[in-house]
Amino acid sequence: MKSIQSRLLIMLLIFIILPYFLSVFFIYTYTKNSVEQHELENSRDQLQKNAEELEQYFDGMIDFPYILYRDPDLFRIFNNGFEDSIYFSPKTMEKSLETFYLMRNEIRQIRFYIDKNKESFTLYNAMISTRRHQPDFLDQSPIKELYTSDLNYLIEPPRPLINYNNAAIVPKSDKTMVMTFHHKITDVLSKRFLGIITIDIDLGGYARICNNLVQGDASSVLLIDSQDRVLYANKRSLIGKPLPEGEKQRLDGNRSRQDDDILLSKELSGPLNGWKLIKITSSQSLYEDVRKTAYTNILVGIGVGLLGLLMIGIISNRITRPIARLSSKVRSIEGGNMNVPFDDAREDEIGHLESHMKDMMNRINSHIDREYKLEIE
Repeated sequence: MKSIQSRLLIMLLIFIILPYFLSVFFIYTYTKNSVEQHELENSRDQLQKNAEELEQYFDGMIDFPYILYRDPDLFRIFNNGFEDSIYFSPKTMEKSLETFYLMRNEIRQIRFYIDKNKESFTLYNAMISTRRHQPDFLDQSPIKELYTSDLNYLIEPPRPLINYNNAAIVPKSDKTMVMTFHHKITDVLSKRFLGIITIDIDLGGYARICNNLVQGDASSVLLIDSQDRVLYANKRSLIGKPLPEGEKQRLDGNRSRQDDDILLSKELSGPLNGWKLIKITSSQSLYEDVRKTAYTNILVGIGVGLLGLLMIGIISNRITRPIARLSSKVRSIEGGNMNVPFDDAREDEIGHLESHMKDMMNRINSHIDREYKLEIE
């Protein structure tokens, strides 16, 4: 026979505890999915917007050197050589070079190679270095790759600033991480090769665009080229290096079961074809508030369960103990004790039952007394 206490425990489990924790689970799952969908939608919009900004930024940097085609003083350097051009109008030439350097804030260093004289010189902080004769310049890597191809430009991944001509104007302490653009300069009409312009820019310009995707420690961003070289990352140690094999596997979808971070990538187009802008959102941070809410609800549920157990203990004690005493009295009556005292002072159902049993025993005792008197008479 099941006791009242066990029945109450089963009712507590079925009607309160189990539905409560099921509701917590469903609410947690629904909220988690909603947060994930919201993050995916926002991240896709952000990726699209920032990808377009990056394409515009690099389009500007790729097209930037072609300004010299509209500047006869600058273009004269490549056509006539530096020596002839500087004597033609020294102040104008220096002013044109200085203006060219200062047109973009992110430019750190510019190197000009003039094929006519096989000479190169650099601009650093708008100052012109001495010229250096470099007959083997076109055999250097990656200049040779650009010179022998049909490409008009070539982009190198970030690296520390190099003093190309060992010029005194470039301090040895300047180890700024720069991205390098090599541009081939040719005569528009004759297609004759005239020289190379190399531009070093600091990473701040496009880093600001990439960092628009970052929200505190909850997310990180990667910009990689078609050869899986890291052009920008939150983790500075990755910049300029090949993408680690583990990260490459994550991007290819080969992730461990424990890795449930959200990865979204956007492939860039135009001159940046094959480049990828990647946003990685940490699930630990993304779902932190959801988990806190779920843990709070679980603790509340445990508290409700403990209060329920306490309530069952109190109720069962106030019900089963009087019933046990009443059962003991009934067994005493079965044993022949007809003068068992009953407590009819209680105002609940148990007191009502004892009152009725007391009346019943009084009537039985009265009936027994009458029968006994009749037998005596």
